[in-house]
Amino acid sequence: CIIYLFNMCTPISMKTEAARLATKKYNKTEKFKISTRKYQQSEKGKETTRRGQSAFKQKNPDYARNQWLLGKFGITLVQYNEMLMLQNGVCKACKEYETALGRTGKVKPLAVDHNHALKIGDNGFVRGLLCARCNVALGLMKENVSKLISLTEYAKSI
Repeated sequence: CIIYLFNMCTPISMKTEAARLATKKYNKTEKFKISTRKYQQSEKGKETTRRGQSAFKQKNPDYARNQWLLGKFGITLVQYNEMLMLQNGVCKACKEYETALGRTGKVKPLAVDHNHALKIGDNGFVRGLLCARCNVALGLMKENVSKLISLTEYAKSI
């Protein structure tokens, strides 16, 4: 004898079977997710992920740089290159080419100078491109104009 639930056409036995199969499938998926997460958190998994990401970045340097610029400053690689062209490839502050070398021994790209008081996407957030020296100097002075003026006056008096 089959009992029907709430006078619907589907018998209870079919509904419970469907629920059982859905639960079984869910549990199997969850076990896979958990085992995958455990592997990714293990040292071997982390190293495998690192190697994969590194290989991807080497094969797609423009994509990786574009994603980094978007996440950090809200600009694309195309916008960065446009700013670089407008500045003739030199630092916006000292008007010199970048000379600092990165880990690979190549000259670093100009740093994106941004206003820390604003949020990503605000008008005026990105101010320009600076060489490593100017970027560090501005950061050490905490973008304080009076400190920068005092330092400039001190340098003139020497």
